[in-house]
Amino acid sequence: MIALMKEATDMTLIGPVLKEQQKIIDLAIDKKLQLSKIQSSLLQKNNIGNDKTESLGVDMKEAINKLINDRVD
Repeated sequence: MIALMKEATDMTLIGPVLKEQQKIIDLAIDKKLQLSKIQSSLLQKNNIGNDKTESLGVDMKEAINKLINDRVD
């Protein structure tokens, strides 16, 4: 896409688009992190109420790892 931009005016047009795109990406990442925090607190409350310790399920571990990896990327 940058190869197609020949003039300075092209860069001024793409700047606001990239800024909005970054806002959307940041918002999505924040929402995913909030969801993982809520899930974690629910698991902790569930474990306290049951008086037994349960390990995280494989699906939950994969979801948390995916969130972490997405945030790093």
